[in-house]
Amino acid sequence: MEEFRRAAFSLAVKEVSPAIEGSNGYYLLRVGQRKEPVVPPLESVRAEIERRVKEAKALELANKKAQALLDQLKKEKDIQKVAKANGLQAGETGWFMRSDAEIPKVGALQDARPGEISISPYHLVADRPYAQKDSVYLFAFKESQGADMARFDREKASLLGQALQGKKQAAMKKFIDSLKAKGRVEVEPRVLEES
Repeated sequence: MEEFRRAAFSLAVKEVSPAIEGSNGYYLLRVGQRKEPVVPPLESVRAEIERRVKEAKALELANKKAQALLDQLKKEKDIQKVAKANGLQAGETGWFMRSDAEIPKVGALQDARPGEISISPYHLVADRPYAQKDSVYLFAFKESQGADMARFDREKASLLGQALQGKKQAAMKKFIDSLKAKGRVEVEPRVLEES
């Protein structure tokens, strides 16, 4: 949570942060003590630095290669042919829903959910490569499957409930944000000194 981290590192000792909204409630931060950062000797961290640099360079090279392959794929429109020409293997994920958190045989992508990958019968190749840990993927559309209407009928009430809950949460967030904009937090210095 970026706001939480930013508040924690910007506070002075015994200073109290404004209220920060978290997933389970609101938080107030107070720094008890501050430890100054220390730069460890190079020899004690050399192996870790080398490993991270190698991983970063490998991922950078993989992204460059993936971008070149993507350009080729956009011209060819056949991922199997492009993969074979470059000594790579193309695989199929299998069926998944756009609302799923992960893609089968791939897992969770670092920078996108399955529904955010823009492929369809009208847009056969994704606009860019996608990273997942130490791998880079190119996605091409194969086929789609129509909605399972029997499953939809079974889950319709649940889906409506989820949509209603989402709207309620959005309304509550808007209400809380308006209260935050109007509100003031006053800190009593003597209460801080007592603790």
